[in-house]
Amino acid sequence: MNRNNPRTPKITKLHHVTIEVSDIEEAFQFYTKILGFEELPTPRKIKDNGIRWISLPGNQAIHLIESDSRAPESAHMAIQVDDVEKWKKYLNDHHIEIHPPKLDIYNAKRFFFKDPSGNRIEFVKWLI
Repeated sequence: MNRNNPRTPKITKLHHVTIEVSDIEEAFQFYTKILGFEELPTPRKIKDNGIRWISLPGNQAIHLIESDSRAPESAHMAIQVDDVEKWKKYLNDHHIEIHPPKLDIYNAKRFFFKDPSGNRIEFVKWLI
């Protein structure tokens, strides 16, 4: 039930997010080896069509899909982390360029970076 509209059917949870990438294997290696995502079992038919399934802790699934299209510059995925500075150092050690946010948020430490396909990722630590 939706608090704003009791007639709206219930949504139970977000199942997955899809990220378009230009090179599926390069993206898969980046997300699993550099960022520490886990590989989810991907059916062979899906995998053979340029798609890989990965997951964050807590079974938050992301589907990587090989594609030539480009997302708008403002499109991004935000991931909550425990230590922003440790992540900055870790990503710098892996030669990944860090971008400051265009707007500061008073109750958050955050930064942006891009995956090998140019998709923007935000790492954020909420301070309250």
